[in-house]
Amino acid sequence: MQKLKFQLYAAIALTMAVMFFCSGSHIEKDAVNILLGNDSFFAKNGYAPPSGTNATERIRTHLLYVEQLLREKDVSGMEAQWQKARREKLDLLHDYALAGNFPHNYDHPGERRPCFIDRDGNICAVGYLVEQTAGRDVAEEINARYQYAYITDMQDASVQQWIAASGLTEQECAMIQPAYMGDPWYPPYQEIHVDLADGIASSILSGLNIGLSIVNATNWHADIKSYSIPTIALFTGTIQTGYGYLRLKEMMRNTSFSGLTPEQQLMMCMNMGIGLSTIALGMGSFFSHHYFTHTAWNIYPYDLPDEATATMLGFVYRF
Repeated sequence: MQKLKFQLYAAIALTMAVMFFCSGSHIEKDAVNILLGNDSFFAKNGYAPPSGTNATERIRTHLLYVEQLLREKDVSGMEAQWQKARREKLDLLHDYALAGNFPHNYDHPGERRPCFIDRDGNICAVGYLVEQTAGRDVAEEINARYQYAYITDMQDASVQQWIAASGLTEQECAMIQPAYMGDPWYPPYQEIHVDLADGIASSILSGLNIGLSIVNATNWHADIKSYSIPTIALFTGTIQTGYGYLRLKEMMRNTSFSGLTPEQQLMMCMNMGIGLSTIALGMGSFFSHHYFTHTAWNIYPYDLPDEATATMLGFVYRF
C-alpha cells in the first residue's frame, strides 16, 4: 500500500512538472520586440511566424499593431498639447510602417538587435519619429552613441527630452522599437507557440496520463487488488486520444497536415500518442491483475461428425 501511495505522489508531482513546463505555451526565442515579443504577428494571423516569414512584413505588422494599441489607450487625462503631439507621432508611425524602409542590423550576425540608423541610411521607427520632429541631425547624434541600443538603455538628456515632449512614454517608445536580425541569410527564429487553450488542455492531460502510465507500468505484475488506476487510465487515455484527433481534424478543415505549423502538428500528434500509450498500459495493468486471476482458458481437440475434428478454445470466467 505504501508503494502505491508513493507512486501516486510521484504521478502527481510529474503532472505538476509537465503542466509547469507546458504552461509557457508562448516561448519566444527571437522576438521582434523586447516588450511585446511576437504578439503582433500572432494577433494578426492566429499562429506564430513560420520559418521563412518575410522580415519586412514582420516589422510592418509589429509597428501597425503597436500603433493600434497606443491609439486605443485612454489618454483623456493628458494635457491637450501632449495629446496632439501623441497623435502626430502615431500618424508618422503609420506612414513609416507602410513605407517599409526599415534598417538592417549589419554588425551582429545571428543576433536580433535594434538599429537606429544603418550604414545605408535607413532609420528605425523611433529614429524616424525623432527625425521628423527634431531633425535628422538629432537622430544622427543619437545614432552615434546608441546605434544598437534599446530605448531603455539610452541614458541621454537629448533622448529623454524628446520623449518628454513626444506625448509618448519611454515604455511606449520601447514598445515601438523593433529588433532586426543581423544576418540576412541567418535562419529565421524558431518559436514554440500553440493556442493557449490547447496548451493548457494538453498539459493537464499529458501530465495526468504520463503519471498514470508510470504507475500502471510499475504495477503491471504487482499484487494489487484495486483496479481504479487502470480504469481511470483507460478513461483519460481515451479522452486525450479523442481530443488530439478531433482538434487535428478541426485545424485541417481548411488546410492539409503540412499546412499546419510544426507546433500544431507536434501538439496534436503528442496528444494522440500519449493517449494511446496510456490506454495500452492501462489495459495491460488491468488485465494483468483482473483477467488472469479471474479467468481460465485452454485449447483442446473436439470430435465432429464424419470423423472430423476441430480445435476448441475454452474460456471460463470466475466471479
